[in-house]
Amino acid sequence: MKLSHELVNIEERIKNLELQNRYQKKYIKFSSFIFAFICLTGASYNLLSPISTNQLQIVGKNGQVVATVGSDNNGGALELWNNNGQQMFKISSNSVGGDLAIFNTEGKNIAGFYAKSTGSSLKLWDSNQQNVIQLHASPDKSSIQLGKSKWTPESFQIEHSENILSLKNNGLQVRRKKQPEPAFKLFAYEDGSTSLSTSGKNGNGGNIIGSLENGNSFLELRNTKNTASLRAYPNEIGAGTIELIGNNAKTATLISYDADSGSKWEMFSHTGKRRAVLGSTIYGGTLNLHNNNGEVIFSSGASDTNGNGALSIHNYLGVPVVQLATSDTQGSNAPNSKGAGVLNLYDKDGKNKRTFRTRY
Repeated sequence: MKLSHELVNIEERIKNLELQNRYQKKYIKFSSFIFAFICLTGASYNLLSPISTNQLQIVGKNGQVVATVGSDNNGGALELWNNNGQQMFKISSNSVGGDLAIFNTEGKNIAGFYAKSTGSSLKLWDSNQQNVIQLHASPDKSSIQLGKSKWTPESFQIEHSENILSLKNNGLQVRRKKQPEPAFKLFAYEDGSTSLSTSGKNGNGGNIIGSLENGNSFLELRNTKNTASLRAYPNEIGAGTIELIGNNAKTATLISYDADSGSKWEMFSHTGKRRAVLGSTIYGGTLNLHNNNGEVIFSSGASDTNGNGALSIHNYLGVPVVQLATSDTQGSNAPNSKGAGVLNLYDKDGKNKRTFRTRY
């Protein structure tokens, strides 16, 4: 009986010790929590002093550095490494804001996000550290660039090999990287007109094809001085017109069509004054020669519906003084005079006339 009583006492003592141990553990945990809370908050207790150092290192389970908190020339910096000691991540500051850099296991910077004085930029690179994606935000000019392609609110640009294609304002342009001026331009304007142009090595020469506001088209060829050498376009009645232009940018030759007179070929001097006109009328072909003042001094051609010819010589005032023609009527004394020659001579004012006819 005595042994049984002692065993019972031992069991009760063990239970009391276990109960006390549990209370002690809870007290220690609670005390640790209070201590940690006081250390972190500093609530009316000055238990820990600030730690001052240039760099704080955090090591992994094998003793390798996996994180550092330190400073550089621009301020604070946070860097992270993997278990192999390779830098993966860095947060720092630049002269205008924050800077975030991400690295791959080869130590190459493959992503960056940083502040600029005008906004921010995000850049992503491939494994060769070639720019693949760029995003730039700024009040005056934001853009997105994929590889060598670029978008902005005002423009779009693609680079391929040695060529650059860009879309800006109202037009599309293509140029060689080494050339400052576009070799190809395509524009559409607010008035509904369009133009397509090509140019030479330095932006000179080439041609322009376009449409006017009224729907008519035009063609213009340019020389190396970038001035027009030839133009082709419809006139006001829709008929074709070809204009050859001299090296002084003045019209040299004009070929056109008129509803009343038919086709016409006009030639001009280097000063832009008309010198000769070769054309057609309802009666037939005509030729006019002009003096330096633009006055007709010689004209010839078909004169009537019968197909008779006529020739006229004018003085410097443009007044006809000599006319040579064929008679279109038969005289009463010359029944066979139709088709015979007639010569008219005038004074310088063209008022007094003397006529000579063929006699039969």
